Amino acid sequence: VPSIKIFGPEDFSHRVSEPLSMSSAGEISGCIEATAQLSYAWTVWPEDRPEAPLNLNPPPRSRVLYISEVSRLLVPGVSYIARIDLEVNQNGEVYSNTAAARFTIVLGPVVAAFIGGSGFTATSTSLVVLDATASFDPDATYYSLPDVADSFAFACTTLGQPCFGEAAALPAKTC
Repeated sequence: VPSIKIFGPEDFSHRVSEPLSMSSAGEISGCIEATAQLSYAWTVWPEDRPEAPLNLNPPPRSRVLYISEVSRLLVPGVSYIARIDLEVNQNGEVYSNTAAARFTIVLGPVVAAFIGGSGFTATSTSLVVLDATASFDPDATYYSLPDVADSFAFACTTLGQPCFGEAAALPAKTC
């Protein structure tokens, strides 16, 4: 019986905004000739619906599974099973084995970007304006999500010192 292994963890999370790549390696056992033909086939399905495999077009028939546009096929919050089947054909005799991994599609974190940089010094009487309109959500390209620049909360903190005297006790302001 040939052996097959998927590299990486057997259970992992993957961001919807990034391409998915999984690789495997098959090996023939000592009883099978080194000239035997190996063939690979990947199948991916929602964990709770094994009867509904995804339409991977073209179907991956190599050691590597690569899905460039994850958001078109996979849904955030859903767990999937990726299985690779290895068949070895030796003079008409077919030997096979499989390996599988589970992964869950997740939304990635928002990217906070402040106009003017990430640090500054101000006195307790200075007017401070925080502009996070350059912030973005990498997943908003794929899904109808609210504009992240409208939903940041700011709080005044320092390393071990009161922030503007008594003002440190004020709640964070949502902008």
